[in-house]
Amino acid sequence: MRKDGTFRKVKAANITVGDILKINQNDRVPADLVLLYTTEKSGSVFIRTDQLDGETDWKLRKACTITQNVHPCTKLIQTDGEVVANPPNDLIYDFKGYFESHERDQMDVMNGVI
Repeated sequence: MRKDGTFRKVKAANITVGDILKINQNDRVPADLVLLYTTEKSGSVFIRTDQLDGETDWKLRKACTITQNVHPCTKLIQTDGEVVANPPNDLIYDFKGYFESHERDQMDVMNGVI
């Protein structure tokens, strides 16, 4: 997402730290992302990680509670906070990242492959 709240297409190789990505059904994305928002009211999505671990089952992931409540989602760019995540590594099952809101002094922890 650009600073003006609009989206542009970007190749996976061109994704940089701090980018907010809009992901559509059946899109393939890097595993080390923090889910900020989904169109599902519950904030839940099911993802397939078969390209990572060979398992073909679906895994449940939930969006950060703080950012899931931002409407419309294009206002995420205006949210005063930051995503904090561990640096890149080969441990695909140990990704840890969270969104820390500076507005409400809250933290929303997301663990696992997103």
